[in-house]
Amino acid sequence: MTDGPKEGFAFIVDTDQYAGNFEREMTAFLTGHIGECEVGEELAEKLPISFDNVMDVADDNGCYRPTSCWKSPKIAKYNSVAIFFESRPTQEQIDFMKERVKSFDEVFKSKSCMAQFNKNKPVINILGFRIIEFKSKVKEESV
Repeated sequence: MTDGPKEGFAFIVDTDQYAGNFEREMTAFLTGHIGECEVGEELAEKLPISFDNVMDVADDNGCYRPTSCWKSPKIAKYNSVAIFFESRPTQEQIDFMKERVKSFDEVFKSKSCMAQFNKNKPVINILGFRIIEFKSKVKEESV
C-alpha cells in the first residue's frame, strides 16, 4: 500500500470488496501496466489507446507499482483501486477504463489462480469512479 505520489493523479475505482485481492490485476487489465512484482501480467495486453502517463509509485515495501488499494468513500475500508498517473487521465482514457472495467470480473474469475477468491466472493461490483490530484508544496527560504 502507498499514500500515492507526491505529484500526479489517481483514477479511483470504488468496489464492494477489499481491493487488495485484485488491484494489481485490475490495473493491468484496464491500462496494460504492471509493477515490479509482475502481478497481473496475465491480464496486461496491448490496448487500442495509450496509457503512457501511468506512473509507478513505491509501496510500503519499496516495490514500484502503478496501483494501490485505496480507502472507499464514507467507509474506512480499502475497497477501492487507485491507478496512478503522471498527468490527469484524458477523457478518452477515463471512458475506456470505465467501459473496460465492466468485463473485469468475468476475466478475473477465468484465471485459475483466482479460484479461492472467487469461491468466497464471486462478483466484484463497481460502485463508482473518482479522480484524486496529488500536490506537494515546497517552501524554501534563505537562512
